[in-house]
Amino acid sequence: MTRDALLLRLLKDAGTRGVTTAQIMQAGVGERFGARLHELREAGHTIHSEHVRQGSWRYTLVDAPSPEPREAWSVPFMLDSAEGPMACRLVVMAPEAARRAA
Repeated sequence: MTRDALLLRLLKDAGTRGVTTAQIMQAGVGERFGARLHELREAGHTIHSEHVRQGSWRYTLVDAPSPEPREAWSVPFMLDSAEGPMACRLVVMAPEAARRAA
């Protein structure tokens, strides 16, 4: 698990309680956890920072980015035929995209 993923998991698991600087360090995110917070924020996560006392902060995940709507999904698979295996791709379109394509 990457350090970004570890920090995100800590924040999600903590919920509204948040995670303190000490908890982040104990979990093994590393001393440069501020850079991990920055990367998560750049990825669209809203993280609230609250100063608790000298040298200690509490971080709370407020909002996660919503996934981009997809118009189609493509799934590769192998098909056995009389001529031998064939590489195929199944494309499934969202109803709105399928109506536009028709």
